[in-house]
Amino acid sequence: MALIGFGDPITSAFQLFLKGRISSIPVVDGSGSLIDVFSLSDFLTLPKGDASAYVQVHQMTMHQALQQVYQIKGHRPSPTCFCTSTLWEVIE
Repeated sequence: MALIGFGDPITSAFQLFLKGRISSIPVVDGSGSLIDVFSLSDFLTLPKGDASAYVQVHQMTMHQALQQVYQIKGHRPSPTCFCTSTLWEVIE
C-alpha cells in the first residue's frame, strides 16, 4: 500500500498517483497514524489555472496541500478513531 507522510512534498504524491495508477493515498504522521486521505481530485483542485499557482503547488508539503484543499472544498480531515475509542466516541 502506498502511504505518504504529512511533511512530504506534494510531488511525491503526484509520483505515486502516476506510478501506482491509484486515485487516493493515505497521509500519515510521523508515528504512522492516519491524518487524512489525499485524492487525485484533491490534487487537481490546487492550481487555479495560472502558472504562478502551479509553481506554488509544486513547492507545497502534504500538510500545506491538505490545508488548501480544506479551504477550497470546505471539508475537514477524515474522521478517525483509535483502538482505545469507545463505541460512543466512534458514533459521535
